[in-house]
Amino acid sequence: MSDSNDAQSTTIRTAVLPAETLEETPSNWTPISEIKNGVLSYIPEADKVVELHRDETEDGTEYWDVKEVGTFKIHELPALDTLPTADHISEKLAEYAAEAPEEHREGINNGLINNGLINHWESIRHMIVEQAASEAEAAFWEDVKQTDGYIPVDKIRQPVEDKEMSIDVVISEIDHNYRTLVPRRVIRDFFEFAGIMDANPFSRLGLTFESTGESVNTAPAYRSEPETDWHEPELTSDYAHTALAEAGCTPAESTDYIQTVMNNERQLDWASKRDVSQSTVSQNVRAAKNKLSRNAE
Repeated sequence: MSDSNDAQSTTIRTAVLPAETLEETPSNWTPISEIKNGVLSYIPEADKVVELHRDETEDGTEYWDVKEVGTFKIHELPALDTLPTADHISEKLAEYAAEAPEEHREGINNGLINNGLINHWESIRHMIVEQAASEAEAAFWEDVKQTDGYIPVDKIRQPVEDKEMSIDVVISEIDHNYRTLVPRRVIRDFFEFAGIMDANPFSRLGLTFESTGESVNTAPAYRSEPETDWHEPELTSDYAHTALAEAGCTPAESTDYIQTVMNNERQLDWASKRDVSQSTVSQNVRAAKNKLSRNAE
């Protein structure tokens, strides 16, 4: 798919709103991936991901339609079941202590077994997955950064699926938080013994596109199964004001649009609060809508 975000693109936008239309993708945006009928791009200044669809006017002039504005988020919980349970850890700790060198046995019994590795295992499982999530997200953005042009959707999964986690970061946190009283290399050795090092918490991590609307199935994702726990992140008033100002709206037009269109307040009620006529609010809202969609006219 050809993209308007090329050398002649001089537009800079740090915020846009759903339903806005653009003649070209702004030059400060980072392309992420092609999707069905469009692209995903990243606004670094706002830390937002924009879903754009290609459309055209009645006279055949092409433009970008802003379908969604949202964020990428790592979903951590689906990967928890790739890690051993507390019962498994308890069994493996007993086996490990029995087979460990004499000089480590007392420390293992006092530090790992009696001092909380089992008691805190659920928290540790979450800790491991959170670390994997952090590394997965970093890998994704590094891939975006190093790629010329768009990342094919089927390639977006690879940074997670092919990656090994830095387990030493987790071991350091375990040692710091729970005072295990044994050398960190012993914890690592036990993790290898218990099969934790073979578990792949990346395998079912979901990096999903959380949008302000309902068009969520077109976005690529780090996931092996469809995600079901979508929620809609809210666009702040400051962000909306910035988007409307950059689209050419006056402060009054922006305020009336945000309050009545985005916050769903009745125009008559809002006009009363503003001590203006409803027709004034209506004119401002209409003007804002025209400025947001003027590229499609």
